Amino acid sequence: MGEIFDIYNGRRKKINLTHERGVKLPIGAYRLVVHVWIIDNNGDVVIQRRIKNKSYGGMWDCSAGGCATTGHNTVVTAVREIEEEIGLNIEEKELEKILTLKCSDVLDDIYIVRKKIDLKDIMIQKEEVMDVKIISIDEIDDMVKDGTFIKYNYLNKLKEILKEGVKFKNIYNEENVIKEIEVVVKEKKVGKVKIDNNFTNSIVIDIEEIEQLDLKVIKSIIDRIELMHPEFEIWKIKKNIKIVKQLSEIGYIEKENYLEKKCELNRIKCLRE
Repeated sequence: MGEIFDIYNGRRKKINLTHERGVKLPIGAYRLVVHVWIIDNNGDVVIQRRIKNKSYGGMWDCSAGGCATTGHNTVVTAVREIEEEIGLNIEEKELEKILTLKCSDVLDDIYIVRKKIDLKDIMIQKEEVMDVKIISIDEIDDMVKDGTFIKYNYLNKLKEILKEGVKFKNIYNEENVIKEIEVVVKEKKVGKVKIDNNFTNSIVIDIEEIEQLDLKVIKSIIDRIELMHPEFEIWKIKKNIKIVKQLSEIGYIEKENYLEKKCELNRIKCLRE
């Protein structure tokens, strides 16, 4: 028997079934996948070249990636894949989630790790990786054009996030679900965003601690949190009179106690779709 994965529904709730690699999933079922991009102190990115006998064989790819096997979430999986594929030890708290793609049968979590890296620190797993190098994020565009790098549809969003100077430090509950985000802007801690996702199809954000930030930064933070949770249909932000008018410009409608917005599912298309 090959690798076994847990199965989730469209709300990212684990159901009492497992799945073997290579077997087609039923409609409406999902498995968890992870991509990790390691960014060094200069803003350059660690990339790896896939071995020939894998899908996209011989092409350059993100720093590490893989599927979450049964009993594991994507945080644990990301740490494991980085160590197995390129020999780096990363702590869970170093992982910064930037978005989740909801594909036909996959929930694909995208993480970045901001860390000082030297090529001599990297030890590749030759069964998985042909080569590794560190390049500028902008060089990837040329590699995509010449067909040597996998064309991920979220690359522009990744570049945008890296350049905007806003960092998230995620705080998880015991199920490893994000419950709070510590926001850092230009290396300065500015407050926390509290998240309540104990609802069937909606999520509530409390941004009271960051209300003093520039509106553009607040919009960027909300946009990123939306991208991290494509499983929710309705977004609710606890009403704050200072932001009502501005957030109405990005689709939020004023209700009695909240600002509400219908979620734009899959704003960033998956690689395979």
